Amino acid sequence: MESIQKPKKITVRDALSVFKDLVSEIKKRTGKIELPYGIKSLDELTHGLHRKHLCVIGARTSHGKTSLANQFALNLLKENVSVLYVSLEMADTEILERIVANQLKIHAWNLKSGFKEEVDFFIQNQDTIKNILTAEPLIFANNSGRKISEIEEMVKTYYPHVLIVDHAQMCSHHEFRSRNEAVGEYVQGLKRIAMQYDVAVILNSQVNREGSRNPNQLDFLKYSGELEECADIVLQGVWPYRDGESDDLNAYEITITKQRSGPTAKVHLRYDPRYYRFEDSPTEN
Repeated sequence: MESIQKPKKITVRDALSVFKDLVSEIKKRTGKIELPYGIKSLDELTHGLHRKHLCVIGARTSHGKTSLANQFALNLLKENVSVLYVSLEMADTEILERIVANQLKIHAWNLKSGFKEEVDFFIQNQDTIKNILTAEPLIFANNSGRKISEIEEMVKTYYPHVLIVDHAQMCSHHEFRSRNEAVGEYVQGLKRIAMQYDVAVILNSQVNREGSRNPNQLDFLKYSGELEECADIVLQGVWPYRDGESDDLNAYEITITKQRSGPTAKVHLRYDPRYYRFEDSPTEN
């Protein structure tokens, strides 16, 4: 994975200079996805994550948005992509434990409860996790990241390829007139960081309890104004079983409701909550 260069402090450039950079970028393209989500059906529609882009994952509480972010982080590490993970809601050990359950297919609740079979299996296979974590760094932010200034300082220090923030509505709002204004400034700041530091950003977001007021619109995102405007791609996750809308425990849907450079579409996945693990649905292959 190509290392990220420190940002150039350039605000205005002539078109020929921009064109030279475009030629350089295009020459590097080989058809291989640089920053894959690691889910085939989703990668085929998006060509993975992209540097300078902001990807928003929107889902209701307990509908898998953190699990999606965790699995994306795991899959990126396997592709030698460095990740900075800013969790504003969960401890770093809890995030990593879920990633372990995903990779090793350990029943997560049994592992947390200390069941001997799961604990022994984890101890026996811990080197598998260590090997993944030493290929490229996975950096966790502890007690930091509620302000854009804190995130920017971490990005300047570690220069990750991908930044994951979970979640937007947990940002600091005390200096603002409203939480809506705070989320707006936070999202604008993440988009700026994505562009200035050549990093792909994944931002989790809660959604409104009532969902969208209009079909195929983006107002399902909580405090949706700047989330709608700044996002380059929006993935809406739905686990129908969680709301009693389906008897199929493992059915999961991701709707690409916005994509600046590609189509909107729906992807059907299989979700196993025992391992917090997503896989392509057989019907998608």
